[in-house]
Amino acid sequence: MRKIVVHMQSTVNNRIANEEGAFWDPFPWGDPEQAYINDVFRAADTIVLSRVMYEAIVPWWEIVAAGQVPDDVPEVSSTFREFADVLAGMRKVVISRTWPATDQRPVIGGDLGEALTALKNEDGDADILLACGPTTLGPLASAPGLVDEYVIAVHPAVLAAGRSCSTISRPTWPSNSSRPSRLRPASSSSATRRCNRELSLTSAGLLVDRRLHVARQGSRTERPAE
Repeated sequence: MRKIVVHMQSTVNNRIANEEGAFWDPFPWGDPEQAYINDVFRAADTIVLSRVMYEAIVPWWEIVAAGQVPDDVPEVSSTFREFADVLAGMRKVVISRTWPATDQRPVIGGDLGEALTALKNEDGDADILLACGPTTLGPLASAPGLVDEYVIAVHPAVLAAGRSCSTISRPTWPSNSSRPSRLRPASSSSATRRCNRELSLTSAGLLVDRRLHVARQGSRTERPAE
């Protein structure tokens, strides 16, 4: 059976976006970190995204895959272009109750858990990546055996406000079921510093005592405007 792998970006205090719903600045992400994620994506042939994630991610990388440079960056390295090529070759499934489905862009508009289970039961052994917010992820994290793995890129940043993983409901497992998910760090380069700590996804109940790899750029705390 295929695996469902959740991919998320997070600050050290579990924020996944700032108050505007965007990523924090500075956003320390270079070739070593991207190379790690490239390997994660190579193991998959399908990515399931919420409509918001699709709109934020896919058009930007399509520009890169076309050999161009997006307006908001000065240049694109070969590692990032490699990711664009990998993403371009994947099947992209959108979670939406309003978007129409097309041959190039299937849409899940009904029961998401059932749809993901059907994808897991397809032939093959390639992973299925899932990128969505905590509101969508909550019920899925609570479904025994549905999510197999979490790949969480933990950034050396702290946000005073913004969307948080704490809105994910606590998973429950039947007594005869083993906990299906595991977490692994999203960076493994010499350009990182390592720190041992226990990472908690708050009310998700997902605790892991592991070695985190944190980018060297240093942490920054964003304060709300006064």
